[in-house]
Amino acid sequence: QTAVTKEGWATRVGVILAVTGSAVGLGNFLRFPGMAAQYGGGVFMIPYVVAFLLLGLPIAWVEWAMGRYGGARGYNSAPGVFRAVCGKRWASYLAVLGPLIPVVIYMYYVFVEAWCLGYAWNYLTGALRLGNDPAQYDQFFTRFVGKGGNGGVFTNEGFSALIFLLICFVLNFFLIYRGLQKGIEWFCKFAMPALVICALVVLVRVLTLGTPDPAVPEQSL
Repeated sequence: QTAVTKEGWATRVGVILAVTGSAVGLGNFLRFPGMAAQYGGGVFMIPYVVAFLLLGLPIAWVEWAMGRYGGARGYNSAPGVFRAVCGKRWASYLAVLGPLIPVVIYMYYVFVEAWCLGYAWNYLTGALRLGNDPAQYDQFFTRFVGKGGNGGVFTNEGFSALIFLLICFVLNFFLIYRGLQKGIEWFCKFAMPALVICALVVLVRVLTLGTPDPAVPEQSL
């Protein structure tokens, strides 16, 4: 009988980058700037920081501690970890939500990934050079994400979004198939530093844009 070997992280840096990547999320780059601008910038930061300190960090620490506790006892899934922590068999059934919720989240997150990839491709190929009329960009994004009355499949932009969706799905599957060290950890070692560099580039660009209308200088950011 062949012994089953459990794969682990190769380096401490790799696991830190992977956990950081799962914690940061696309929301900090896509959703956060819009919410901050819509709800007063600095004022919005107050509940954001409070939620981060009272909810974000404690939940992250609890997840990490429970994972280490269950992993030390041979459990590497949410049902097993809950059973190890609670010491009761029924806890395993309660923890089914652990793997189920990420699967549900993945259903729409892979769409967001495809949109980002599609936006980047259209920008690099010049398809997003639509002039100075904001309505042109609004129409393009409406067709691309399928917000129109007929959905997105029946437009050229919408059909291309499905192609990007397929590409993202294949790439995700490939990295997960390769496992922790050769897949997720390897990717995070390149992706997370690249994400930081992109964030700094965007920050510098935003701070040097100036104001489109001198009468409303607050719109410079």
